[in-house]
Amino acid sequence: MHRFKLAVIHCLISLTLLPAAIAQPPQPAATRANTATTPAPRKDGWWNQRHEAMNARVKQGNVDLVFIGDSITQGWEGDGAKDIWAKDFAPLHAVNLGIGGDRTEQVLWRLDNGNLEGISPKAAVIMIGTNNSNGSDNTSEEIAAGIKAIVEKVRVKSPTTHVLLLAIFPRGEKPNPQREKIEKVNVLISALDDGRMVHYLDIGHKFLQPDGTLTKEIMPDFLHLSPKGYQIWADNTTARITEYVNAKSIPAVPMTPIKPAPGQKAQTAPVTLHVGDAAPALTVDSFVKGEEVKTLAAGKVYVVEFWATWCGPCIESIPHLTELQHKHKDVVCIGVASSERQPAEGAADTRLEGVKSFIAKQGDKMDYRVAYDSKRAMSNSWMKPAGQNTIPTAFIVDSKGKIAFIGHPNEMEAALAKVVAAK
Repeated sequence: MHRFKLAVIHCLISLTLLPAAIAQPPQPAATRANTATTPAPRKDGWWNQRHEAMNARVKQGNVDLVFIGDSITQGWEGDGAKDIWAKDFAPLHAVNLGIGGDRTEQVLWRLDNGNLEGISPKAAVIMIGTNNSNGSDNTSEEIAAGIKAIVEKVRVKSPTTHVLLLAIFPRGEKPNPQREKIEKVNVLISALDDGRMVHYLDIGHKFLQPDGTLTKEIMPDFLHLSPKGYQIWADNTTARITEYVNAKSIPAVPMTPIKPAPGQKAQTAPVTLHVGDAAPALTVDSFVKGEEVKTLAAGKVYVVEFWATWCGPCIESIPHLTELQHKHKDVVCIGVASSERQPAEGAADTRLEGVKSFIAKQGDKMDYRVAYDSKRAMSNSWMKPAGQNTIPTAFIVDSKGKIAFIGHPNEMEAALAKVVAAK
C-alpha cells in the first residue's frame, strides 16, 4: 500500500510537469499580467490535502527550518532521500513545504494561507521556479519577479529567518533553451542576496558532468533528483543551513553615512548595479599594501571587498579573505578602505596613517592587496549603485569584467570557485 501511494504521488507530480507545448498560447507579453507574482491556489483535491497537512504540522510548532518549493523539494520524502533528510535536516526541526507541480504563484498563495502561520523558523531554504519555465508560460524576468516576491513575503512574515535562496536546478539531458532561460533567472535572483539575511547559492553545476550534461544517475528523468542527487544537495548546503539554524548570523554594520549638504534632503538611490553588469572602474587614492592595480584587466578574476578599520565584522572576515587568496592564487583580492570615519572639524586627517597602522598590525593575517579611498569614490560607484549600505561587502568580477557576486565575503566561496572554474 505504501508503494502504491508513492506511485500515485509520483504520477500526480509528473502530470503537473507536462511539457509546455500543449499549454494554451499566452497573451501578448505587453498586455498580460505576470502570473508568476499573482498568488493562486490549485483545484486538485490532493494538492489541497497536502497544503492542509503542512499547515497542521506547522501549527504544532517546533519548526526551526523549512524547505519551500515544488516536487523537487517534496522529493525529500521519497525512498533514499528521506534517509538523508532524517540524518541531516530532521535534527534541525525541519518541515517540508514542497508540493509537486507548484509554481511561484502557488507558493505565494500558500505563504498567505497558513504555511508560515505562527512560526518564525531560523532558516528557510527556497528552490522554486522550474515549473514556470515551460515554453512561453513565463519569461525569465517574470519568474525572477515571482521568486523575489516569495523571498520578500518570507522576510515580511518572519524577519528573523535566514533565507537560503537556491538557484533553480538545471534540467534536460543536455544544454537547451529552457536551461538558458533558467540560467538567466538565476542571474537575476542572485541580486537578492543582501549578505545578511538573504543568501543566494548556486549548486547547479554540482549535478552536471564536465560537458554540461545530466545523467540518469543524478536525475532519472533529467528533472527530479535520485537519492544520489539529494545527497549532492545535502552535501553542499547542510553546513550552511546548520549555521543559520544555530543562529550564527553573519554580522554586518552600516557604513558611516555621508551627511547631505545644507538645504538638501538625503535620498535613497535606485539600485542600478546588478550581478551580470560590467564592473565599475577602480578609483582609489592609493594602494597601501601589495602591488597597485590600475584597471580590471580582461582574463583576470577579482574580489573587491569594502571594509573599515573600525568595523568589527570586517575584521572578523579578514582571515577568510586571506584563506581564499591563498587558495586561489591567480585571483586578485583587493580590500578597499572606503568608509574611514571623517576627522573632527579642525582636526588633522590621519585616516591614511590609521589604515597603514592597522594593516601593519595584521601582518600575514591580512595577506592580500589593500587600497585606500578617502573620498568614497569607490563606494559611490560600486556600493551605492548596488544598493549596499553595510560592510563588509564583497564583489566578484569575472574574467570578462562582469560582476558575478555581490554580498558578504563569508558567503562568496562557492561563487568564487565557480567563477574561477569558468575562467
